Amino acid sequence: MKKFFLLVFALLMFGTTSAQEFKPIQFHIGLGVVGAAEGKGGLLFGIEPSYRINDRVALGGQLQWGFMGKELEKEDTEASTVGSYTVNGKYYLSDNAFRPFVGLGLGLYSMGNVKIENSQAGESVSLGNEFGFYPRIGVEFWHLNLTVDLNIVGKTDAVAINNAGVQTKEDEINNSYISFRLGFFLGGGRR
Repeated sequence: MKKFFLLVFALLMFGTTSAQEFKPIQFHIGLGVVGAAEGKGGLLFGIEPSYRINDRVALGGQLQWGFMGKELEKEDTEASTVGSYTVNGKYYLSDNAFRPFVGLGLGLYSMGNVKIENSQAGESVSLGNEFGFYPRIGVEFWHLNLTVDLNIVGKTDAVAINNAGVQTKEDEINNSYISFRLGFFLGGGRR
């Protein structure tokens, strides 16, 4: 049975590669906006290298950094940086110049630190790292792309650290967010 699945996988990988209409290697670069589940929106920048297994399936990675406001229950805060380091897959619904796709990704999200604005003790809140995943939809047209990712990330305990190094639990924060990214890609076009 293992040999059967290995054979099917090898045929998919190598049997369709020579017949591809699109170049296999792509490199996406994009800017976008972020809408946080709890907090304020912000901006993001992302890069996404990928490899097309065939004309319909691409596997890749995504590095994305964003700036967004977080809300704690009792405090006003400054913007937080968020970084995501993920792997993903896309399935293209068409082989035309206008190519909609659906996909799924998963990986590590670094939720950054938040400085409390009205704190006299100089407190900052560490939000930590969490694993998450994202369903995605998008479209590619020539060398432009629009991608919408719904990043579903676990909640974290916001731990405040004052200037004396004392830690206290401030709040529980929902780290999920939606991102809309517009960009372009190098490679990956028609042969």
